[in-house]
Amino acid sequence: MLLIADGASLYYYDLLEGGGLVQIQTPERITSREGNVTPSHVAVVGGSIVINDSQSGYCYYSIPYPLADVTRKMFKMGADGKPEYESDGVTVKTEYLESRLHVFEDDYQVQQYFNTESSSDNINGLYAVGPTLYVFGPKTVEIWQRGSGEFEDWIRTSYTAQNSFGLESPSSLASSGSIVYFVASGAQYGKAVMMANGTQFKKISEDWLEHKLLQESTESAYGFCYSVADHNFFVLQLNSIGETWVYDTLDGGWHQRTSRNRKTGIESQWRAGGVAYYREKFYTFTNDGCVCSFHSDYWSEDFPDGTVYPMIRHRQTAVIVDGLKNFILEELAVECNVGSWDDYALNPMLLLEVSKDGGNTFGNVKSASLGRTGDYSHRVRFRNLGMCRKCVLRVTYSHPTELTLNSCSVRAESTAEMI
Repeated sequence: MLLIADGASLYYYDLLEGGGLVQIQTPERITSREGNVTPSHVAVVGGSIVINDSQSGYCYYSIPYPLADVTRKMFKMGADGKPEYESDGVTVKTEYLESRLHVFEDDYQVQQYFNTESSSDNINGLYAVGPTLYVFGPKTVEIWQRGSGEFEDWIRTSYTAQNSFGLESPSSLASSGSIVYFVASGAQYGKAVMMANGTQFKKISEDWLEHKLLQESTESAYGFCYSVADHNFFVLQLNSIGETWVYDTLDGGWHQRTSRNRKTGIESQWRAGGVAYYREKFYTFTNDGCVCSFHSDYWSEDFPDGTVYPMIRHRQTAVIVDGLKNFILEELAVECNVGSWDDYALNPMLLLEVSKDGGNTFGNVKSASLGRTGDYSHRVRFRNLGMCRKCVLRVTYSHPTELTLNSCSVRAESTAEMI
């Protein structure tokens, strides 16, 4: 069963039976604001469907597996809201009602809900990980669990009111395994990327990324996750500034991903809008209408019109300084493996760009051959790279073949110049 909340209505799609989207009737608000709940998020905990009311601090939930059958046996209620009884005056009358119209009601047709406790936040996000439900507001994050058996009440087990941060970008919510990622804001961290594992919260963004988040619109930031072997990736799409940044949980580092503009060939934001794993293959759903499969030995990017561009792979250093004094960059040596291919005429090149202003601008491109097929463990040397004070080195490989950087070394000479 696939559940979809679009900010106005709630739908489900039966993955086994197929058919079209079926609308689920959302409950009436219990607050003074009139109308039915308009959920922006939906989660499932122990078979119970939970939705938020983005305009209040209430969550509404169902009995376990409320859509298992088309109709549902419920107690018959009179116009006054009281149960109707059989002639014996003891047995409550029952009736069969359409399940999708009574999802968030108990057997007595009474709405089921709970409200957040730590602040007067509106709930702008929900996420379920196993038996745990994360309830997000702009100022706090609460963790709830539901009892079993006769103790089926929802219980808050943890919250972040004392840490003072909440969910900034609702569309950034994503998870891989038991870890939840989101863009947060608050007095403690400002605007940052957080990682939640159980009841533990950790800031994983760095200063440079938080500066970019300040330029990003709250509504346009979007996140999703996928895993490859031991690598759990959180992909953060910053649509307002046109950049894609990816966090790898295994090494705790961020890297940028780009795509080529199919008309100009210039690098732009990564086209991927989501990644799915099905029958031992990864599939990417792109923002321009493609469904592409991942292959470990395919180093190009396909476009809807049939255009194919080789993937661009950059490696860039941090800012290299010598106490902010000028120094002479004498040599960069890179040891590479480029594997083998069928085209013996192919001579792939490694490109080098040097920035002398901390990575804001880069100079002319220098190139060096990486050898032809079968030339393993090839060393590339770039010499006489000039005088620098705030140096950034960037190497680029753009041939559609495998590449492994085995090692890298920089040889520089200090100067006696003052800052």
